[in-house]
Amino acid sequence: MQFTSKLYSLTAMTNMHVGSGKNNYGIIDNLIQRDVVSGYPTINPSSLKGAMREFFNYDTSNAALVRYIFGSDPNHDNNTNSPGEYRFFPANLLSMPVRSNLLPYLNITCPQVIKTFLDNLDKFGISYPHAATLNDWLATDTGEATHYQANLDHELSIEIMDFKAKKGSFEQMDVIIELFGEYPVLVSDERFKELTNDNHLPAISRNYLENGVSKNLWYEQVLPRQSRFYFILFAPNQSNNHFSPFDSAIQAQPVQIGGNASIGYGFSKISEI
Repeated sequence: MQFTSKLYSLTAMTNMHVGSGKNNYGIIDNLIQRDVVSGYPTINPSSLKGAMREFFNYDTSNAALVRYIFGSDPNHDNNTNSPGEYRFFPANLLSMPVRSNLLPYLNITCPQVIKTFLDNLDKFGISYPHAATLNDWLATDTGEATHYQANLDHELSIEIMDFKAKKGSFEQMDVIIELFGEYPVLVSDERFKELTNDNHLPAISRNYLENGVSKNLWYEQVLPRQSRFYFILFAPNQSNNHFSPFDSAIQAQPVQIGGNASIGYGFSKISEI
């Protein structure tokens, strides 16, 4: 079967918790999913696919579309078990917001993230018109944190680790901002790994109350809103009549991903890159 590759960005509009499902005996009880190679936060394909299936299941008139894209539901399809025709790949982290002294937040990324992004596009045969611009931006990397705010001549402090981002210059910042978000900062791979590790990601306390009495207090790790990911999707070439409604629907309104939908976690905007 021949497939067409599609590339999407995913921006968390609210804090997101896509749980790893692993037991943790440290301070943080519920950890997020991480890439097994880089250790960066990620959304595994099964979680991404499951969230999108749930999104489409709200409309019962979409049963044929859901079955074609995502596969049968053994609980409702006469106990059959057939796979879907679409192929979902992990949502990899592009950038993450961190607090700053002079701006509300900065969107950090690093050379390894950019190189992996470009490498994935090459391997999956996806044409991205601004690949050369990203490589040019990589060439400005000095190993120090660098910001590119034209109206700020000062160094910016990254509060969470108390280090400075120096002023840099790059002409095609509109391309960078479109992909990585406002106030982009290029940090070293080492800094990025630190800023996204368990010690620096937000952990929110949760509490179960019974008749107003605390019965269980736990801590849940989240990715902050405005975190950005990208993911690749394979759609069969002959699925045009299915792909158009799928593509339109996931971009028309937020898709909820991960746990705690009832308290507003994980609502995300998806856009084709």
